[in-house]
Amino acid sequence: MALIGWVDTDSEELGELWPDSGQLGEETLARLLTAAYEQCLAYAPTLPDLDPIPEGWPVAQIYQADELWSASRREGDVIGFSDTTVIRVRPLGNTVKSLLRPRPAVPRLH
Repeated sequence: MALIGWVDTDSEELGELWPDSGQLGEETLARLLTAAYEQCLAYAPTLPDLDPIPEGWPVAQIYQADELWSASRREGDVIGFSDTTVIRVRPLGNTVKSLLRPRPAVPRLH
């Protein structure tokens, strides 16, 4: 396939971090990775020009795509409008947030 956001869809890392991704069709996988990328990009801090993408960001994108996929298959976590229309609520998880915005180390005072 291709590079979607920060993730190469042909990489071994994708399958290692999200084993179920290999069972999805290309279109579904692309849609989930794109949505996850947009969510991660909205939360991640802006990098200075020419700074490399931190290594944790592609991992965060994969984890969020996995979470979106899981949310689509699970009952609950929904806001319903009618018997046929619902919205699933899936915010960024703490693991994804910490990969995008790691907490700085706090110096210890002795």
